[in-house]
Amino acid sequence: MVYSGADLLLRRGAAFDENAQNPLAGPLLLLVPLVLGEVVVGMLHREVAAQYSRNAWFTGLPCFALGLLFKEAETQIKRLGRKWPALGVLVGLVLSVLEYRYLNDSADMYFGPLVAAVSLFLLAQNVTCTWENSFVLYAEGPALAIYILNPALRTLAQRQLLPWWGVRGMAADWLLPVLTLALALLAAGIWLWLKGLWNKRKTRQVTA
Repeated sequence: MVYSGADLLLRRGAAFDENAQNPLAGPLLLLVPLVLGEVVVGMLHREVAAQYSRNAWFTGLPCFALGLLFKEAETQIKRLGRKWPALGVLVGLVLSVLEYRYLNDSADMYFGPLVAAVSLFLLAQNVTCTWENSFVLYAEGPALAIYILNPALRTLAQRQLLPWWGVRGMAADWLLPVLTLALALLAAGIWLWLKGLWNKRKTRQVTA
């Protein structure tokens, strides 16, 4: 429900201003887990209850909002070129190493990986592909469906498939993201197949 209402919430600026659009409102919510984890827990060594930061409002919704913001600012992102996003990736990697060294296990979300991920996405938007990649063409159609189904697929793999196969411990931790990706690709294939059947049915109804 949070994800499905995110677009409407951000475009109407309902989070902060009822009369003006504020596309930055959602991404700014990322400051909550960052400050609580890195500053309060990591630096001040004070415990914070997980429910205050580990929820969709401060992790899922802001990342969804970032995607909307990137889409709306596509023209401005193109003007950045490749140099600044590449520098952002490098800075994010350095910060990630430092955070792992000094703030390990103090937060659910770290600033370094966030900077690296955002910069890498900006860099990708400034790279022009001159050849057709069948995998990209395969995945871009049902991308939203994969994004929405990913938590359910991960839960299915973690609680049902891996225990059923007798995989536990570190092996399960390593196989979980791989199995989740495989299930997501399978879901994408099923989605495209059903979509194709639906389109053929509509075409027949129009031509009949």
